[in-house]
Amino acid sequence: MRRLESVQGRLIKQRLGLSKLSHNTALLKALNIKKIEDIVNRNVLSLYSRIVGVESPARRLMQHLLSRFIFYGETVPGRNNAG
Repeated sequence: MRRLESVQGRLIKQRLGLSKLSHNTALLKALNIKKIEDIVNRNVLSLYSRIVGVESPARRLMQHLLSRFIFYGETVPGRNNAG
């Protein structure tokens, strides 16, 4: 995610003719550009909401993964959060 945000800032600075040393956070805020992380999080929540709203194999998979997370604390089967 950091790499995408870095590329986003670099491209904006390049397009505006600004120095590479300009700070991305201040620039994005001044231009009212949303962070990539915020956009991805919003889209993931929207997708999750649409998946659980319709009976489908994707919904059953999401329910399975959620139950594993609740029971074992795992986000990916066979791996723990420390890895």
